Amino acid sequence: MVKLLMARKKEYNENEVVEKAMQLFWCNGYETTSMQMLEKEMGINKFSIYASFGNKHGLFIESLKCYKLKVSVILEKFKNATNGVADIKKFFYDSVAADFKGSTQKGCFITNT
Repeated sequence: MVKLLMARKKEYNENEVVEKAMQLFWCNGYETTSMQMLEKEMGINKFSIYASFGNKHGLFIESLKCYKLKVSVILEKFKNATNGVADIKKFFYDSVAADFKGSTQKGCFITNT
């Protein structure tokens, strides 16, 4: 009799945990953010983090992709703008007002991390 092993279904939403990791990296920086901090903030264990993202660096790369996706919406809107100075102002207002799920983070994710 052959016993098949089936992979366990993830009990978390990958996009949600990456968002949480992004916020933590944004607040603390890459070097200061520990695996224990990530585990606590994301609400998943280290095994799940390693299984899904490989390591802390892999998770950070996914966090960068998450940030890029959010920022690209603002950039795409600006790219398609046709109202000159008014659109430049709108771009800066949109950049400042960007909602990252109610985050209180200040500054650029890239610069802060």
